[in-house]
Amino acid sequence: MAEGKWTAARDLFKKAAGDSKLSAEVQVTALRGAAEAWIAEADHLARSGKIDEALAAYAAAGAWFDSRHSAYEKVERAVEVARLQLGFSRLHQAEAQTERARWLRIQGKSGPAAAELKKASTNFDFAVQQLDRDGVRFWEFLVRRAEMHRLAGNSEAMIADVAHTTKTNNTEVPPHMWIAHAQAARHIAEAYMTGGDAAQALAWAKKASKVAEDGAGWQEENLTRAQWLEFARVLFLQASLLKGEDPTPLHGKARYWISQAKGVKAPVWEPANLVKARLQTAAAMERYMDGLVQRHRGKGAAAAP
Repeated sequence: MAEGKWTAARDLFKKAAGDSKLSAEVQVTALRGAAEAWIAEADHLARSGKIDEALAAYAAAGAWFDSRHSAYEKVERAVEVARLQLGFSRLHQAEAQTERARWLRIQGKSGPAAAELKKASTNFDFAVQQLDRDGVRFWEFLVRRAEMHRLAGNSEAMIADVAHTTKTNNTEVPPHMWIAHAQAARHIAEAYMTGGDAAQALAWAKKASKVAEDGAGWQEENLTRAQWLEFARVLFLQASLLKGEDPTPLHGKARYWISQAKGVKAPVWEPANLVKARLQTAAAMERYMDGLVQRHRGKGAAAAP
C-alpha cells in the first residue's frame, strides 16, 4: 500500500532529523522531507475520499513544518540563506493550510475552512517579508498566495498576485512555474466567467494563453505529458469564450500541443487508467474546438455575398 511506503519514508526522515552525527543543515532538510511525505499521503487520502484522514495528515505536516522553522532559527548559516529558508518554511506551512481549507470547504465546513485560511494568511505575511527579493521563487510564492485568496473569495487580491506572474518571459523560469502561472490566470478567467463578466473572462483567458505559449516556447523539451495537456486546456478555455473571432489558430495550436503530449512517455508510476482518462479528455477538447471552427466557417460562408 502507498500509505506504508510513506510511513517508511517518514521513519527514515525522522531518523535523519535526530541523528547528531549529521550536520544541522541536513537535519533541517530531513524535517522538510517528513512534512512533504505527510502532504503526499494527505493528497492521496483526500483524492481517495478519505477526507477526515487527509485533514489529519495535513495537520501532521504542519507540525513538521513548525519543527523545521524552529530548527532553522538555530542554524548558523549566511544571513541571506537563513532568511530564505525561514520564508520557505512559512510558505510551505501556508500551502498546507490552504489545501486543508480547500478540503474542509468541500466537506461543507466553512467555519473551520475560514480559520485555516486565516492561519495561512498569517504565514504568507511572514513569508513575503523573506521572499520578496527572490526572483522566480517569489513568483511561485505569489501563485500559491493567489490560491489562498481564491478560496477566501478575495478576487481583487488574487488578481493582484497573478498579475505579477503573468508578465514573466524568462528562460530561467522552470516548467512547473509556467504551468502554475497559466493555471492561476485561467482560474481568474473562470471566476469572471462564473460571475457573468464575459469581457474580463476573455481578457484573462488570453493572458493565460500568452503565458502558455511563452512557456511552451521556452520549455518545449522539458514539458511532461500532463503539462502539455494543461497548456492545451488553457487554449480550450479561450476558444470557448470567443465571440465572432476565428478559433482556428487556437484549435491548431491545441492539436499540436496534444500531439506533443501523446509523444511524451507517461511516468511509470502513473496508472494506465489515469493516462487514458487524460487523453480522452484531450480528445473531447479537440472535438469541441472542431465544432467551434466549423461553426465559424459556416457563419463566414453564410455572410459571403
